[in-house]
Amino acid sequence: MTYLELCQFAHRYIGGGNELPGTAPTTVIGQVGYLFELVKSVADAYRSIQNNRDDWLFMQKQGTFALASGGRVITQAAMVVQVADYGDLRPDLYGAGYRFMQMYANASGVGSNAPVLYLPYQQWRGTIDQNTIPTGRANMVTIQPNRSIEFNYIADQDYTFLCDYKVKIDSWVQTASGSVPAPDAQTPIFPERFHEVVAWRAIMLWGGSVEDPGKYQFARDEYNRIMTAMYNDQIPENLPYLEAFDGGRNTVGGWY
Repeated sequence: MTYLELCQFAHRYIGGGNELPGTAPTTVIGQVGYLFELVKSVADAYRSIQNNRDDWLFMQKQGTFALASGGRVITQAAMVVQVADYGDLRPDLYGAGYRFMQMYANASGVGSNAPVLYLPYQQWRGTIDQNTIPTGRANMVTIQPNRSIEFNYIADQDYTFLCDYKVKIDSWVQTASGSVPAPDAQTPIFPERFHEVVAWRAIMLWGGSVEDPGKYQFARDEYNRIMTAMYNDQIPENLPYLEAFDGGRNTVGGWY
């Protein structure tokens, strides 16, 4: 469903104005008064759902990033320059719980891929970075509180690292621009069968603002029904450790 269709869906259950339920607005652009409140509520609901969990599968992508020779810390802003929808790094998970990314030297090619172990910043600070930082190929990485990525070596040549990342929040707008030529046609980034949850969340926001407990409760029941299905579909599976079946991979890339 599009942004406009979700607004009309919400209008069908909210009512309001002189239009027949479900027929307004005819566009999300340039609305005022009650209809402006409606289109903004739908946009706010969409953001709320994206922020509901940090581990939504629909917000995770595979990424390829550059670490230039002489570099060691890459800011979040610099990561966005490389990948426009970048939000935060999501190191991969293996086995009993350690996280890592892959890195290779550009001069050697992807065949030189090797794991770079992720350490939480609380274990990193004052330990890994306590002495003079050497130059070479990194084998550990952390994420600073300001979301910068920090390696334990100053790169001795150009490297490429591969890692999943969380995309930044997709915000809907009500004004056409070069990047959004058709605001009415904006659609959620999650699977279509869950799109209606945006409208039900918007109705909840409206019900709360006007203190209509009946419509709020009705919308919340529908919202919870769809969100339960969405959790089951869009949250990573909780599987047994792979070691139980085929051994495990150690932190330097070998098998034991």
